[in-house]
Amino acid sequence: MKIIISLTFLVMTTLQSQAQKTKAPDFTATTIDGKTFRLSDLKGKRIFLAFYRNGACALCNFRVHELSLRQKDFDRAGIVMVAVFESSIEDMKPYVGTQKLSFTLLSDPEGKLYDMFGVTNSPALINQVMTSGSVSNRVAEADAAGFKLTPQEGSNFFRIPADVLIDKDLNIVKVHHCDQLINHLPINEVLKF
Repeated sequence: MKIIISLTFLVMTTLQSQAQKTKAPDFTATTIDGKTFRLSDLKGKRIFLAFYRNGACALCNFRVHELSLRQKDFDRAGIVMVAVFESSIEDMKPYVGTQKLSFTLLSDPEGKLYDMFGVTNSPALINQVMTSGSVSNRVAEADAAGFKLTPQEGSNFFRIPADVLIDKDLNIVKVHHCDQLINHLPINEVLKF
């Protein structure tokens, strides 16, 4: 009797977790190199899809730099990194485009992918974070690494970054909204998914 109840619970738990999986919306976008990228082309691979603010964002560029330093770890873990910026290719090239990266950078100046994945804007939250001083240490780290705070004309200053983990079957495993701008998923957590 106990075995039957345990097996029933296991089957129900498995079915519930399968039912809760959300398929990642397929999309095409343009890379910083002008090539076409299609998410479904990565089926069979684990994907770390990161949404950043704009190509000039010092905090975003610093995070991309940190990820690039761990590229070999991502390769060993079999995780493909894809970074999305709400900027045109022309606005990305002088900033994030100067970094030597081994992962894909996507241009989404109209924010369509952000909308597709529920990545939000919040003037109130951005203003609160910026005036609280909670990012000042991170800004200083970015500055010391050569990433200067630079306003980018026409950019969406109020975008909240987000990290999305997608499994080999293109199911969304986790969506993490960086509600403090700098509280991305820890790299070691991403490497373990």
